[in-house]
Amino acid sequence: MSTSDVASNLQKQLTIARQEINNLRKQLNTLQHVHRKEIRNIRGLLEKGQCCKCKASAPPTPLENSKLNLSPVGTINSQFPSIRGTARQSSITMSNAIASLTLNKETFSNPSHLLEGLENYSHLWIIFVFHVHGKHAKAKVAPPRLDGQRLGVFATRSPHRPCPIGLSLVQLDRIKGGVIYFSGVDMVDGTPVLDVKPYIPRYDRVEGEVDVPRWVSELSVDKLEVTFEAEALDTQIAREKAELITKVLQEDPRSVYLRRKLGSSHYTWNIEDLAVECVFDNANRKVKVLKIFQNKAT
Repeated sequence: MSTSDVASNLQKQLTIARQEINNLRKQLNTLQHVHRKEIRNIRGLLEKGQCCKCKASAPPTPLENSKLNLSPVGTINSQFPSIRGTARQSSITMSNAIASLTLNKETFSNPSHLLEGLENYSHLWIIFVFHVHGKHAKAKVAPPRLDGQRLGVFATRSPHRPCPIGLSLVQLDRIKGGVIYFSGVDMVDGTPVLDVKPYIPRYDRVEGEVDVPRWVSELSVDKLEVTFEAEALDTQIAREKAELITKVLQEDPRSVYLRRKLGSSHYTWNIEDLAVECVFDNANRKVKVLKIFQNKAT
């Protein structure tokens, strides 16, 4: 047998072996799915203390008493280490900050399979949990733009919701392995993500006129004038972050409570490992950045 015949035979055997491995992987994934489903069923029965017959004959549980067992599919890595100073909306950082979403290998053994085809979209919906706001659901909230006027929470984007779920439209930058890189982050570092969906203009964009309250549509009225002290920009990293800092401060990241409590006073917040010290002038709707320095706590 010639060398070429041997190589050809080995290539065929390798192809067959790869097919068998692929089939085994599919079978393993199926068995894992079935196993997880059986565990959930058993756990549910144990929690309710019912056998299958009792469960079948029991009246349906009212919706308000039911519980959803949702497991995050991944975690956000962003420039914002805490709520304080985090961008209010994803559009604020759409062009000047890259964040990432790392998928959990516990969800599927090969996260990249979940992302196949996603690279063909330019924008994504990210559904996440407001995990650092605590259990502070409110029927009425005071949006920062309304300066104290209260509205029903469902008429706002407030994080203090009965179910603390957030929704952000982001711009896809790239995908590498099981990691999605995107711009348009308005999430705290470490935010758990429940789902990712592609943005499809044909279905997600409303045709014709869209009505929103006046306080939502008049964005330009609310923007603050941002200036920097010369020494605040004396480092390369500070100059690189200046645009992002400006975008965040223009929208005034303070809550209504802090505006009223602190008034025109100093305000310090973090972005990555930097601390940003600024002072607000409420009367003239201005904010000046005094210092940008390395945060010793990081």
